[in-house]
Amino acid sequence: MGEFLFPFLLCVTGALVGSFAGASALRIARGDSVVTGRSRCDSCGRVLHPADLVPILSFVALAGRCRTCRAPIDRLQLLAELSGAVIGGAAWLFMAGPLPAVLAALFGWQLLVLALSDWRSFHLPPAGIAVLAGSALVLPLVKALQGGAVFPLLLQQLAGAGLGYVLLAAPALAFRALRGQDGMGSADPPLMAAIGGWAGVLGVCFIVLLAAAMGIAVALAMRLAGRIPDRPASPGAKDESAPGSGEALPLGTLLSFGAITVTFAGFSLLTP
Repeated sequence: MGEFLFPFLLCVTGALVGSFAGASALRIARGDSVVTGRSRCDSCGRVLHPADLVPILSFVALAGRCRTCRAPIDRLQLLAELSGAVIGGAAWLFMAGPLPAVLAALFGWQLLVLALSDWRSFHLPPAGIAVLAGSALVLPLVKALQGGAVFPLLLQQLAGAGLGYVLLAAPALAFRALRGQDGMGSADPPLMAAIGGWAGVLGVCFIVLLAAAMGIAVALAMRLAGRIPDRPASPGAKDESAPGSGEALPLGTLLSFGAITVTFAGFSLLTP
């Protein structure tokens, strides 16, 4: 029984984090505060009760609709909760031991919050990036508690963060110099730097390659289907009339998904 308790707790915790991630993404898209205010139905405005907020189960029990007005609940919420649970379960399956699993889940859950926000509203909260970067310090702390060498790990983190920032900032600056406009969100290089603190140099290389490949594949698929990804209106969004703004893809989402995948594949500082 005990051997199933740990993965169960990871999945349940992941679903709870996913619920927060989904709610945060929806609030950011509306321009609402993430940390204040009660959860409400987007249609009728009714304050949601605890029974309406149980991850996954409430959505299923309510058939995906508000208990009062029967308006559809945004499917992003269910996707976020399922994704959080999957990240927790995958951490248990792919990481070598309970401690690396907890650390990988912590990394993945933070990325989930950022990925969903960027996907829904093309906005990466600076506070979320700062927390992701700061939480990478748990790795040398754990290494010190285990009696390992901390300084080499810190150097790997700094190298990964620096490379991650440069790999995105350099083409962004070059694009702006050549085209006279931004071709990348200003928060994407800092996000990649924060990811680099967890992934190291090798992980950063794989993440950027994977994110680029996914972006190309998605763009080609949507063009072949006759669809062009549009940048939604969001608080603080740039001028939608700018050339190329209607063809934007959420790079932060692609980088986050790539980072989670590469981590579970064993190419990060979480792998001995």
